[in-house]
Amino acid sequence: MKKVLGVVLVAAGAVLTTSASAYDWKVMAGAACLPTSPSSAPSYVKSSLGVLSSTATFGTATFVCPVIRDSVRGTSGLADIHVTVTDTGGGQAACNATSADGSTGNLVATSLGATSGTTFSGGAKLLNLSVSGSVDYGFYNINCNLDPSTGIITYGWAEFDEM
Repeated sequence: MKKVLGVVLVAAGAVLTTSASAYDWKVMAGAACLPTSPSSAPSYVKSSLGVLSSTATFGTATFVCPVIRDSVRGTSGLADIHVTVTDTGGGQAACNATSADGSTGNLVATSLGATSGTTFSGGAKLLNLSVSGSVDYGFYNINCNLDPSTGIITYGWAEFDEM
């Protein structure tokens, strides 16, 4: 009986392990994002907690957030992308995600954009994105346009387990 129970538990563990490891999640602080150029982000701060905030008094600041791949192989894209944005004054944050070819820098795929809207002042909002394609040795970025008083708290992504 002990041998049979052990085999059942091992088999159940293998099933649970397989389904639980379908995605590999990573999360980064918003402070990892950088302005695309000094003129596109005239004023921003990074808090000691890692939150990136636009302190511009007018205009939209554009930031790019790096995504680190576990494996250089795989063409399925990212399973899921989350960007948590904040707003203290009625601004808006709009983000999208891209994948590019690592050998040429050419665009491979772009996500549909997600926007926070202007009705969440004083709180945080989760934006959901996805990228449906990539190439071996390619890379991903998350791109966000931040109005004054908005910021990026965190961003995260789930990578398919492609071996």
